Amino acid sequence: MKTNHNELPARVRRVEEQFRRWRDGKDERERIPNRLWQAAAGLCGQHSVHKVSRWLHLNHTSLQKKAAKRTRSVRRTSSRFVEWRLPAGLAAGSATAAEYVVEIEGGSARRISMRGTKGYPNEKFDFLGYTFRPRRSANKHGKYFVCFSPAVSKKAATAMRREMRRWRLNLWSGDSLDYLARMRNPIIRGWINYYGRYYKSALHPVFKPLNRALVKWTMRKYKRYRDRQRRATHWLGQVAQREPRLFAHWEMLGLRPAAG
Repeated sequence: MKTNHNELPARVRRVEEQFRRWRDGKDERERIPNRLWQAAAGLCGQHSVHKVSRWLHLNHTSLQKKAAKRTRSVRRTSSRFVEWRLPAGLAAGSATAAEYVVEIEGGSARRISMRGTKGYPNEKFDFLGYTFRPRRSANKHGKYFVCFSPAVSKKAATAMRREMRRWRLNLWSGDSLDYLARMRNPIIRGWINYYGRYYKSALHPVFKPLNRALVKWTMRKYKRYRDRQRRATHWLGQVAQREPRLFAHWEMLGLRPAAG
């Protein structure tokens, strides 16, 4: 049975009108534009795929795939962190402060114990490579307060260190320092951009071993620095002073070897 256009919901009528204008002016065998697929897939959140495909005269299977792909994309981009601070006038150790709820948009809420005084099961939790727990922070006036904020998790930090050990940079003595930087900077920069968005100083222990690996590379490459770790460190530090943007962690974290 043919559906009356005026009986359709307002949003469906608008999308149907877009499809009608496109069909009136399209060339033969022209594919449906992605913007129209997205508009149709957006209707599937309120109506069934069967109804939308019938209203817009679309292939049911194709629309089902587009709707599933759009749902996955929305789930990936909809979650973001919400930082909670203690209300003004409350001490960090007060009973009220212990009753703390953290919500993550697109996910479930969790009840967290600030000091462990209420017996809640969670004082911290991991999410998307971050660990959420109470941390000491300073405001713009230099005053300290306790807030529940994220930083790189122990599991993510261990995975990054393990990956850097696999590089075995100390054995690349046949290559130049510039070559090492070009090969590894995209990975290092990606890690810092993601995990360094909150509490960047938590990344310092992760990337200090990378500087030690570069010192070992220096000792292996140059005969005059073999068995002379301090001199090799100072030489690498002087390179970092001349070229502070050579390695991404030198530039973005300020973790440069000592120049002596």
